Amino acid sequence: MQSLFWLALVGQSVSVAPPPVPSWGRAEQVANELRRVCMSEAGIAIAMKDWSQGQEAAKARIAENDKIERELGEAAYTPPIDVNRLDKAARARNAYQAMLLADSTRRNVDTLRKLSPEDRVIYARRFAIYRAVAPVRTCRTNVR
Repeated sequence: MQSLFWLALVGQSVSVAPPPVPSWGRAEQVANELRRVCMSEAGIAIAMKDWSQGQEAAKARIAENDKIERELGEAAYTPPIDVNRLDKAARARNAYQAMLLADSTRRNVDTLRKLSPEDRVIYARRFAIYRAVAPVRTCRTNVR
């Protein structure tokens, strides 16, 4: 009986559910994080404008990302597994993610170029996974 079930599924495409939609309302959190590390208000304004543009670009890419992820999901859940289809879909996702990372890096470097030298020091540290072991910096009262 079970083998009849699997035979019925062979060659059929399986519907997969999309991932949850990301939360877009973090602007104030990002701004507060920059304040906490003592970025100037002028620098925060520049960073937040560029961050907002990045969010809009990400929203515009949702449909393309969904198309790529849907194909990968269908390839992974449609028996029998077509390894070539799965490989092609996984490579498409890898290439798309690499493009997104490169675009994000370009946007961050563009933002760095707009900032004052003092704010560049603060913003540049957002790039690094490794952190310096240093005491927590307190902001001067005239920074804001």
